[in-house]
Amino acid sequence: MARVNKQVIKNAIEELKINNIEITTLNVHKLTGGSLTTVSKYIKEIKDDESNKTITPEFLRKKINAIADEMYNTINTSFSVKFNDLHQAQEQFEQEKIKINKEIESLIQDNLALKKQLEDLKVKQQTTQSLMQEQRLDFVAELSKKDTDIRALTNELDNLKSLIEIERADFKNILDNKNEEIQKLSKTIEEKSQTIKKLLSNKS
Repeated sequence: MARVNKQVIKNAIEELKINNIEITTLNVHKLTGGSLTTVSKYIKEIKDDESNKTITPEFLRKKINAIADEMYNTINTSFSVKFNDLHQAQEQFEQEKIKINKEIESLIQDNLALKKQLEDLKVKQQTTQSLMQEQRLDFVAELSKKDTDIRALTNELDNLKSLIEIERADFKNILDNKNEEIQKLSKTIEEKSQTIKKLLSNKS
């Protein structure tokens, strides 16, 4: 093994640094051999030499540039992440809006169909009442039966009205829920937008 001197110790220290190993007398001694006292003495001298180095303007400039580059990369990465989150939120909002519009259109069509059925029933009721009026004198015996028919039709009409009211209430609840979801999405997008603005402001 080569004779232990200051340069040998310095090379051993550099090797330990490269391998992320703690710089101690024992760790250096494993690489260099020699007397522990000699190794310890040279380690102290090398550390003192490094502490006493003059910090030049060029060194400070490189150090500041390195810190600035690191800060820029950190801010740029954070902005990219926030921007992607906002873009995804906007896409999700558009998809939800399309879905809600389709559901609303379907509910409107169902409501129109129910209205058509109600109109048909009203026409049927009017036709039946007119027929009964025309035949009243000739079919007195059938009056009780016709009254029963009218009551049945009235009950059916009332049931349909109740169903329509239920459908309307359900339709309103769905609209209210979807409006609430849209408001939440809008609020989320606004919050993300504010975050991005703050980030851009801080970067400026």
